[in-house]
Amino acid sequence: MSDDIATLLAKKFIARQDVKAVQRSDGAWNPHTTDGRKDSPRKKWTMGDLRAHVAGEQTFGHYMLSTDSKCKLMAFDIDLEKNNPANDPEFVGTWVDDAGQLHAFDAREAWLDRRHPARSYLKIQLMTMAHALASTIRTELDIPVAAAYSGGKGVHVYGFTGPIDAADVREGARIVLELFERDLEPTRGENFYRTTNRNEDLFDGLRNLTIEVFPKQDTLDGKDLGNLMRLPLGKNLKNPNDPTFFIDLNGDWTMMPRLDAVTALTQDWRPQAVSQNA
Repeated sequence: MSDDIATLLAKKFIARQDVKAVQRSDGAWNPHTTDGRKDSPRKKWTMGDLRAHVAGEQTFGHYMLSTDSKCKLMAFDIDLEKNNPANDPEFVGTWVDDAGQLHAFDAREAWLDRRHPARSYLKIQLMTMAHALASTIRTELDIPVAAAYSGGKGVHVYGFTGPIDAADVREGARIVLELFERDLEPTRGENFYRTTNRNEDLFDGLRNLTIEVFPKQDTLDGKDLGNLMRLPLGKNLKNPNDPTFFIDLNGDWTMMPRLDAVTALTQDWRPQAVSQNA
């Protein structure tokens, strides 16, 4: 299936084919060049690159805007928020146990511990937000959607527009976010948000989540490269032992169930009644 998956990744994600980014072992990114030096000739995308990415042999990212400022998708990167008690306003994460008791914790640290009692709670939080965003994209914009676990601490929700002006893609993302105005607040410009609904309900009391919106530019505006995203699947070298996979958003939210990549990228997903077993 690797060739099928590679072809779908190219079709759905890659708007710019003349350059790609490669992830280093420390998690940082550089344009992929012939000898690894930044000023050396850049390497174009090939099917071999995509196969290597899917196989976990190398990890690649795609620059979201083509040279004529076209883009193929919008993406919402849902992450667990890190505690920042020194900030103004401060933030300290909380989770609710089965008895309804509220506990302070650091969501990112807890997620790395597979035995932490908050792990199922965090899965529900991530899945609730992912399902809400995917449902809104599908119903309001009428475009295909998919969601993937990024490996590490978050979920990416994709809305596939096909190659259109990046400014129009960003306008679509703004339409989606406007429908969450009571649940999200901007933190840095137009591209970073955090959840505000922090009641103690297991499914509605979203907390501990941030959202980063892609693409971040309307046009390249004379710049060489726009922002990039890691392609789904493969390895996230920030957390190389953590699996990456597409998610069945209509499955059991406490499990964050996997969905095979071909189905995820070809199905006409629609929101259904979901299994919210806790």
